[in-house]
Amino acid sequence: MKKILIILGNPTIQESIERILQEILSQQEYEILQTSGILEGIELIKKHLPRLVIVMFKLPKGFGLETVRFVKLNFPSKIKTIILGEKEDEIISLAAGTNVFSCLGTPDWEKTFKETIVQLLNHPAPP
Repeated sequence: MKKILIILGNPTIQESIERILQEILSQQEYEILQTSGILEGIELIKKHLPRLVIVMFKLPKGFGLETVRFVKLNFPSKIKTIILGEKEDEIISLAAGTNVFSCLGTPDWEKTFKETIVQLLNHPAPP
């Protein structure tokens, strides 16, 4: 079964993400894995090799960039990542060579996020 890992530290955003994923994945077979910690997230990535990792830019004990760097170094063609952040997080992320889904806080962020997820999941994973 394909897997999606969610690493979030914000319960309100987590509820929204879960609801959006349930809408999108209602006809597909995905298991959703969740944590709020970077180290636990990295262990889940190693153990389960999720197809997609959704991580907050700012977490209670660090930054989601650490997780994205781990994925880019170890699984660059196997795992897709999305970093959720505010507009100001985009500058830091670009400097680190990653992309931030920076529409959090905008009125239509859920619609934009949903479209992004659908596009990523409909793009075939490399062998």
